[in-house]
Amino acid sequence: MANNDDYHLYVKFYPNSVIAEAFRSLRTNLVLTDIDKGLHSIVITSAERGEGKSTVCANLAVIMAQAEKRVLLIDCDLRLPSQDKLFNLPRNGGLTSLISHLEDEGELVFEESLPGLTVIGSGPPPPNPSEFLGSARFRSFLRRTEKHYDMVIIDAPPIGLVTDAAILSSMVDGTVLVLDAQYGHRNVAIRAKAALDQVNANVIGVVLNNVRPEKSAYYAYKQGAEQYRAISEDGNAA
Repeated sequence: MANNDDYHLYVKFYPNSVIAEAFRSLRTNLVLTDIDKGLHSIVITSAERGEGKSTVCANLAVIMAQAEKRVLLIDCDLRLPSQDKLFNLPRNGGLTSLISHLEDEGELVFEESLPGLTVIGSGPPPPNPSEFLGSARFRSFLRRTEKHYDMVIIDAPPIGLVTDAAILSSMVDGTVLVLDAQYGHRNVAIRAKAALDQVNANVIGVVLNNVRPEKSAYYAYKQGAEQYRAISEDGNAA
């Protein structure tokens, strides 16, 4: 029986819900973002804590795996990780331990958390997360994973709080910014976008969360001049 944390994986437990359909729309929009080159690695971050970026990461990873993609989800929020709890991962091991013991060469073999989806938790917190994520060893690991998976999704800390997300955004094909439309702060969101621009991050879209037009919540994925919306059942879903 699923526990309370499992129910954050809406697309797994409620595949026919409008929330799941919202994530299918997000998946489609990301696939079509660069139809020629394609996206193989993305960072998902937010302006502040509590805007739902970790739940968006988890559900997007599951919905992509359901489309028969080989997906790797990496929890790089080393200060306040969430994916180990969402996927019931063991506390030992994780990214930091993996990087410390990984051989420079050799094939990467990880156990799937769900069919088509591999999740790597954060692991024990390092003394300096920014230096860890900016290290040549981590960069090399990320490049290798992109050869083994169709999509690598990185759960990054809020861009408005620490530099980690900016560092990670400089390594991937695209960055998605999650914003809470009800409780987020406009000035903080503007500063978050400016921080990504400073590292020339390829911001491919924004996911608006917790929006309630006429007492109904919806997700919105915005790319350029186009905006995609899907009505959800729960404004706190992601």
